[in-house]
Amino acid sequence: MADLFTYDPQESVLVWDDHEFVAFMEGTMVSAAHMEEQSTLHIGAKGDGTVVASRNRSGEFTLTLSQSSPSNDYLSAAVAEFYATGRIRVAPILLRRLNSDEHARASLAWVVGPPAVAHGAEVEGREWVIRCHDLDIFAGGAVGL
Repeated sequence: MADLFTYDPQESVLVWDDHEFVAFMEGTMVSAAHMEEQSTLHIGAKGDGTVVASRNRSGEFTLTLSQSSPSNDYLSAAVAEFYATGRIRVAPILLRRLNSDEHARASLAWVVGPPAVAHGAEVEGREWVIRCHDLDIFAGGAVGL
């Protein structure tokens, strides 16, 4: 008998600086990725190989919010705070899928800057980037029925 698994986008939760994000665009709501690969391969002049490990755990979260999302106001306020005070708001971030071990999290994360804005006949997305110093990703599996 074949296995059957479920995925519900309502079970994906993103929180930064105690703010839970709402009103994402359809498609990829949020993604998290490291800025650099964990290892690279160096090939020497005679064809010998060396695996070079990287301890760089920096990464970024890319989220696409609907232009009507109140979370845009929250992120815009963080950007405005920098322009007004020169301080960048750094806070923990957590992307979690409920009922799963899957997560992406970091204790030191900040908004890179404001997104591009566009207006048209359809609802537009606002693509925000939140970078982090210490990204931890666990890509978990689906929940079985």
